[in-house]
Amino acid sequence: MSDATAALTAAETANLLRAVTPILRPLLARRRAAPAIGNLLREITDAVAADVAAPQERNSFSGPFNGQRQRQALFNRLDAMFGFGSFIETGAHVGTTTEMLAGLDRPVHSCELNRRIYLRAA
Repeated sequence: MSDATAALTAAETANLLRAVTPILRPLLARRRAAPAIGNLLREITDAVAADVAAPQERNSFSGPFNGQRQRQALFNRLDAMFGFGSFIETGAHVGTTTEMLAGLDRPVHSCELNRRIYLRAA
């Protein structure tokens, strides 16, 4: 076992392999660059690690819509009135609004210009 997997149990390693291998195979079959894939996986791991290390940042604005209760209430009234079929969110920050919208079981399209913030919110 390499140093990179030494911190994982055998079961965790097996679970990770089961999850990642089906995604990697088609990418590599389409001749996507293995180093680029590895770099992206490292970026994703760093983003998730930042989120796990500082979960309080998800509550920094006290929830969706920057924690603004009036915005939340207005959104709920508009959604009840119009029954939105999907949502577009810009500026994901830590993803609390995106997460709330995703819980409504309709398509959510979110964007974030800052790659580090995007990966963390994703």
